Amino acid sequence: MGELRTPPAVAELDLRGAGAAQALKLLDELWENDGAPTGRILVTDETGLLMPHAEVFARLRSPLVRGLLCVAVGGVPGADGLEVPGPLLAGQDAGLLWVPDPDGHDWRPSGPVITARPHGPGPGLDRLRGLLRVPEVFDRTAELAAAVPGGVSNPGLRLASALPGDAEWASALMTAVSELLAPGPPPPPDIAPVDAAGGPGRPPEGGLPRASLGMAREVVRLRDESPLMQAGQRAEQAVTAARRAAARLGRPSSLLPYPRRTPAAEAAADAGRAVADLRAGWGRLFTEVPADTEPLPGQSRLIEDQGVLPPDGGPDPRRMHAAFGVYAAEALARGSSLAGLAEGLREQKGRLAPPRVDPGAELDRACPPRLVTRLCEGGPLPPPEPWLPLPGLVAAALAAQSAAGPAAGLVVAAVYTLLVGLTVVRGPRARLRDGLLPVAATGAVGSVGAVAGATVAKGMIAEVAAWLTPGLRTAAVAAALAVAAAAVPWSWRSRSRRWTRESGLDDAPAALADLRDTAARLASGWSRAARGRGGAADVIRATAALDGVREALRRHAGTHGAPCARESAQEGSAQNGRAREELLADVRGHLRRLVLLALEPCWGDPSAGMPHAHQDRARAETAGRIAAWERHVARHGALEPPPFAADAAPSGEDAAAPGAAGAGGPPLSEQDLVALGDAVTHGADAVMWQLLGPGDLPMTRSGDRPACVRFAPLAVRDALAGRCPADTLWVRPSRHAGVLRLVPVRPGLVRPRWSTDDEPWEAS
Repeated sequence: MGELRTPPAVAELDLRGAGAAQALKLLDELWENDGAPTGRILVTDETGLLMPHAEVFARLRSPLVRGLLCVAVGGVPGADGLEVPGPLLAGQDAGLLWVPDPDGHDWRPSGPVITARPHGPGPGLDRLRGLLRVPEVFDRTAELAAAVPGGVSNPGLRLASALPGDAEWASALMTAVSELLAPGPPPPPDIAPVDAAGGPGRPPEGGLPRASLGMAREVVRLRDESPLMQAGQRAEQAVTAARRAAARLGRPSSLLPYPRRTPAAEAAADAGRAVADLRAGWGRLFTEVPADTEPLPGQSRLIEDQGVLPPDGGPDPRRMHAAFGVYAAEALARGSSLAGLAEGLREQKGRLAPPRVDPGAELDRACPPRLVTRLCEGGPLPPPEPWLPLPGLVAAALAAQSAAGPAAGLVVAAVYTLLVGLTVVRGPRARLRDGLLPVAATGAVGSVGAVAGATVAKGMIAEVAAWLTPGLRTAAVAAALAVAAAAVPWSWRSRSRRWTRESGLDDAPAALADLRDTAARLASGWSRAARGRGGAADVIRATAALDGVREALRRHAGTHGAPCARESAQEGSAQNGRAREELLADVRGHLRRLVLLALEPCWGDPSAGMPHAHQDRARAETAGRIAAWERHVARHGALEPPPFAADAAPSGEDAAAPGAAGAGGPPLSEQDLVALGDAVTHGADAVMWQLLGPGDLPMTRSGDRPACVRFAPLAVRDALAGRCPADTLWVRPSRHAGVLRLVPVRPGLVRPRWSTDDEPWEAS
């Protein structure tokens, strides 16, 4: 069973040179090959054969045919005028375009002068038939031709020459294909690389890729009640308890004899042991399972036993697709050839593996062993400050001014020395022998102060001695005790804070958090390694697909070759170099998209086929898309985007990436757009390419303004809408822009005939 064929929008029937029987056979073949006509029939005939073909026109007046146009070529066959079958002129949907001269001449309806076209853009009849194949132009022409008095008119054309032709498009395609097939270097190094996480981005210098790609905190989790989770909780609780004990250590109440010892040192040691256990647990895991390789099945079970949960969902195909798609799109937009892109992808393959890391060094950086040692084996409380005996000296001297004399000073000195001694023996990890010298010095200095104060009191003159009343002497004792009470607690708090810093308790929370984050980053290397393996497979499939694309493009280039230079020059003789460059840029963009579409199935699918299958698929898809593109251009012209341009843009949001096809409008310069606008707005009474000769002017009817059909490509509507009349037809094919003028033929020259034997004809 044959393949169903879509009937053309305008069915054509060429009856030139055919006898009556052969014409009927051609009509039957038209109906048989194209199926039921779409309602539009374009007949090309000779003026001398119109009446012999009358039965054909009678059959074409079927209800299935809603529009009929006949282009009759040749002069008046006899002295009686032009005989036309009556059915051809019947109704409001049929008309006859008479073409006495297929080449045509330049002519203004109001003038008697006709000018040859030595440099015309090809035979006028071919241009007219090509224009009438456009459904919108056919419908408007049939409507206007039927309204012309007598039903017969002579066509004139004003066609823009700025539109690219098929030969120029073919030349641009071959140029773009040659550029892709040429050898070339890999893409520039400043293109965003693909990293091991399957996303675009460049790892920071000198270390692991950071969690900016969501690797550490999003994919690495610990199971509740797992060994590592419990070790982490114990470490956090121990550090919190030790810091609380250190905060209580600086309070004055901690100097009291009960409780006998403050637990700050023991709490710090417990915190150090808990942090060391956590660090050792992660270290053992990374020793068994290196952080920069994909775990084997046995290693995966060990990871699971330790409570490290695998990432949710595994590698994300969308991330891999976006990363590789952006890289390939930008590389092609920068002018890389297929060979250069393949080399660049192979270079990217080296970026996919996680960087080699030393887990022990990373864990030591986060939680230095020195910190654990400080927590577990920290030193004692710092000794009393060198200035601490001075407040005792002052206090004893003031107390000696009391009525008790030197005895009061010595008592104050003894109390002060006792308080200082408490700060020594009540401190963490206290060693009395280390504090004997400061305590003894404090007692000695206080005794000296008491004696000195008493000596000064005895040597006072009588007036001063009388001034020191008992109340003032009591106040002196109170001041002495206040000095002692203020100096000792201040020293105790200051030394307690120093001990907290030196023991590492201030650094422990940050180190614990850094240890947790570092372990998570290291553990994320397992998933990065899995992604890297998948990305490497994607690169292998992509390079195979590129080989398939190259094979298809080489076959196309070898089959078609470069278009004939003479033909290309003839099609686009009026087109400037800038317009050709813009057409080439447009074709380049569409061809780049074709390559990206061939690569899309290679990204992020772990179940994808073998490389040779992708090579075969890419070769077949590329050949099929280019063939469909050629058919599309043959039908609609070079300005219309190819069918695959409507597909989803590669890389999703990367449609706006550099080089995305179809983003810049039609490939026409501003100069060409002005020329198109001038052609579409050309006056109906101005000079046009009229398809008649010098001897045919008497057959035209003067005085009436000719009817016109104005048309332009839909692809340039946005650019020309403000310049063109409201009745302009915006047609999808991009080969034509301008005006079709219908000049009426004198009614007396046309003789409708309803029968070939002078008898009325009745349609069956």
